Amino acid sequence: MMPDENELVESLYRMHFKKLFIYANAALRDPEQARDVVQDTFHEAVRRIDVVAEHENPGGWLMNVVKNKLKECERNR
Repeated sequence: MMPDENELVESLYRMHFKKLFIYANAALRDPEQARDVVQDTFHEAVRRIDVVAEHENPGGWLMNVVKNKLKECERNR
């Protein structure tokens, strides 16, 4: 990852982690699993940093990824 990309991910983490965690925890009612979902979300953001960097609403992009990860959790149950 380039330094600018690293700064972007760090900034997104600081700005959005709490909101994403609260949303995931409300859906799962399991803080550990909610943290895993949010961690997976940021892993996806790092993997697709080119998409996130160009997106007009990176916070919305992250929220959509969390929602998709929650659907995956539900399907796996």
